[in-house]
Amino acid sequence: MSKNFETTSLTPGSRLDAYVIERVLSRGPYSYTYLAKDAARQDYLIREFLPHEFAERDADGSVRARDAEDRNPLRFWLRAFLEKAAQVARLSHPNLPQVLRQFEANGTGYVVSAYRRGQTLQSLLEHEGTLGENPLRRVLLGVLGALDAAHAAGIQHRNLSLEHIWVRDNDEGPELLDFGVLRGPVRMRSRLVSSEAVPPYAAPEEAIPNTVYGPSTDLYALGVIAYAALSGELPPSAQAREQGGLLKPTADATRVRCSETFAQAVDWALQLPLDSRPQTVSAWRESLRGSGAADLPSLGSKSGAGKGKGSPLRYVVPVVALVVIAAGAYVLVPHSAPKPAKPTAAAASAAQANSADASATAAAPAPAEAEPSALDRLALDFLSRDKKAQEQRQKEQADRDEREARAREQATKAAAAPAPAPPPAPVAAAPAPDTSEALARQKALEQEVERLRAENEARKRNEEADAKAQARAEQAAKEAAKQNAAKTAEAQRVRQAQAVASARKNCALPAMELSEAGNLTFYNALSVPGAQELATGVIRLPPLDLDDGTKAVFEITPDSCAHRIR
Repeated sequence: MSKNFETTSLTPGSRLDAYVIERVLSRGPYSYTYLAKDAARQDYLIREFLPHEFAERDADGSVRARDAEDRNPLRFWLRAFLEKAAQVARLSHPNLPQVLRQFEANGTGYVVSAYRRGQTLQSLLEHEGTLGENPLRRVLLGVLGALDAAHAAGIQHRNLSLEHIWVRDNDEGPELLDFGVLRGPVRMRSRLVSSEAVPPYAAPEEAIPNTVYGPSTDLYALGVIAYAALSGELPPSAQAREQGGLLKPTADATRVRCSETFAQAVDWALQLPLDSRPQTVSAWRESLRGSGAADLPSLGSKSGAGKGKGSPLRYVVPVVALVVIAAGAYVLVPHSAPKPAKPTAAAASAAQANSADASATAAAPAPAEAEPSALDRLALDFLSRDKKAQEQRQKEQADRDEREARAREQATKAAAAPAPAPPPAPVAAAPAPDTSEALARQKALEQEVERLRAENEARKRNEEADAKAQARAEQAAKEAAKQNAAKTAEAQRVRQAQAVASARKNCALPAMELSEAGNLTFYNALSVPGAQELATGVIRLPPLDLDDGTKAVFEITPDSCAHRIR
């Protein structure tokens, strides 16, 4: 757009329907955005459709075409503006504006949305100079969430800039404003308007009329925004780069600390060939999350619970295994005295070793602070019972030794006596230590360890299966959305072709032209001698001679074919 065209804004205090204009918040090449209040002093954002190059404002605040021949094309463009606002109003996302209403006044259109205190990203950078990687990532992820919702509904922004990202106060996240309204090229008298994006935000394909745009077109503009936030200056335009202008890599241009992965993600979005950029919002979002991912709330999801180094079972199994081995050895090998402290020391050493290994992972809790699991309690109970059994066995052994000593003493006395003494009573053999109970407990403990290990593996398998099923469902939803968008586009093309064919057949009038985009326009209707423009915007042509020798009068509406009224 030429800088020579500048249409004045509504002045503060101007009344617009039920609102009073407070001040201008931002200005774009095709609109103004105002802060306004209603009778209850509630704040609102109001966006006014105003292509500066083709429209101007009169003293009474009304808007009209600079050139009379542009009146009907501007009317078509205005309808697209209001229809796009209605489409955005049907979307529900925390980073999209809450569109409340749209209406026509002053010869143009207005969209009213809820106002949340904040400032444009442009204003923020003018004050701060640059934005660090982490706050910039938060802004970009919020904008990408809004774009993802819009793209899924078949809506592209195509008007992204620093002025159109509203950074809300109190860390409420960004808001994506001012969607572009072009549905197809609009032929004005001076030129064909095919894009609303302005350099340097405009992707290379924006300069080519009738190009099929995709999500990567919006992502290029976001790459420009990210580059400007990190370096403090906007990059060269795509056209300048195509003509030999150089773009310094983000890692070299940034004036703030920026990870290599994040800088590479910005460079990816700034690739000139359309197919060399990220093709979906989710693809670029993942590349942005590749660095500094610990700052993102998504890493705290429940899907990570019970896995890896953070799993409590990781500490329990080695400790219990040591307890089982030590207890088994203690039962099966004779000891002169009970030493219950040794298994406990071994278990503590193993727990300390595992705790030291786990300290590298911030999410892993220290074993000493964890609640004792069922397996821990079973091991402690096993040690307590084994200690009591060992004490009982030692007492019984001491009693047997004492009885054997008395029996040997009596036998010695009897051998020294002259008279033969009756043979001593046979001493009953000491019963073998009963280890069946300990072995049974050891076996039960081993079975419990196996059961818990199996449960843990089954849980991991279920989580992996759930993750795969969710990924498949998301992919199926994306494919379905893509197919629906393709069907809708095809249906629109069919309807347009039918309308063009019908118009060619029934509306062969001097006022009709077929635009390069295949749309019928009637903006030359007023050039027909005797044509009249009615108050409703309808153009009535004078009686025309038809091929059958009769005369007919036609009326042409801004959004339909000519209608014969008599």
